[in-house]
Amino acid sequence: TCHAAASYLKTPPDKLIPHGIDTERYQPVPEPVALPADLVTPAQHYIGIFGRVRPQKGVDILVNAALPILVRHTDWALIIVGEIKPDEQSFVAKLKLQAARAGVLDRIVFTGPRSFQELPKLFACMSIVTALSRNEGYGLTVLEAMSSAKAVIASRAGAWPDILSPEEDGLLVDIGDVPSTRAALERLITDSDLRSELAAKARRTVLNRYSIETEAQALLNHYRALAQK
Repeated sequence: TCHAAASYLKTPPDKLIPHGIDTERYQPVPEPVALPADLVTPAQHYIGIFGRVRPQKGVDILVNAALPILVRHTDWALIIVGEIKPDEQSFVAKLKLQAARAGVLDRIVFTGPRSFQELPKLFACMSIVTALSRNEGYGLTVLEAMSSAKAVIASRAGAWPDILSPEEDGLLVDIGDVPSTRAALERLITDSDLRSELAAKARRTVLNRYSIETEAQALLNHYRALAQK
């Protein structure tokens, strides 16, 4: 499904066929979407990260990168969407303590687990979506954000270096690189035109290359080619 996955194979694959997503389910919403009523924060713009809350997903990288930015930009907040398992409670407590010391705890929201049906609306609420995993099998959240026409910052994990063209339809940062993540956030927060440009191009990229229909057709074409040999 991507070059990173292919690198684990002793014999190179005959073909790379990336996963696609439902572009009707995840699509742009013309009007600003309010956060659900239970996610209260005194901000107008949201930076999201999606996935189970744990170090592997790079949630701590986002928090550490964003803390000084939230101090300066009081109309922005972090929305951390995902389940918190009991063994990650201490990890989350540490992040909340850091936020409290910085004076921005009210603008870092841990949503807990959300239903599959809620996810498109939550993506629609975001101004920026981050995906900062330290390792990733593939990483559909980037495609879901791009399909929702959101500006994306992703680490060079999983399929994301294959999917994103830096400065074209998103921003890539090195894995675990807090300063680069902070710089990317600062760029997108302070440049609404860049956010809009990346978001629009991201949607086009998904429509052109990463729909479920494109994936299905590529698989069929490959199987037919094999059958004809």
